[in-house]
Amino acid sequence: KNQKNINNARMSQKVLDRLLEEASLQEHYRVNSTLVNICMDTWIKTGMPDACERVESIFQNMLVQSKAHPENVEPPDTISYNTYLNAWSSSASNHAPQKVEDIIANMEKLSHTHPDGAVHPDEWSYHQVLECYANRSDRY
Repeated sequence: KNQKNINNARMSQKVLDRLLEEASLQEHYRVNSTLVNICMDTWIKTGMPDACERVESIFQNMLVQSKAHPENVEPPDTISYNTYLNAWSSSASNHAPQKVEDIIANMEKLSHTHPDGAVHPDEWSYHQVLECYANRSDRY
């Protein structure tokens, strides 16, 4: 089953990469955050040790592309950030607690600087932070 999840993640990554490339070239082509969120989620479901780094790469690419092509690529929303948090909170990386703290701090900052509410921490965001620490309770 895990190999199937890995293959699915690789395929979704190829599709997303192609869509982002098309969005950078075509004026009336739009990549929404849902597409990116699905791709990030497929990597999380693989359970691979480097899934959080793969999700990080996708998330960072979304940020770059949405700034470079704002008319064609949606910026991350709360669900995007929560998916990004989920990747790190379920990671075995020693850096995971700091990463989730940094992500939640960024979300809090964005909620104050962008009052439109596109990005704001919600229950799920804080759940992921707590889950990250709970997953490591035996290490401290």
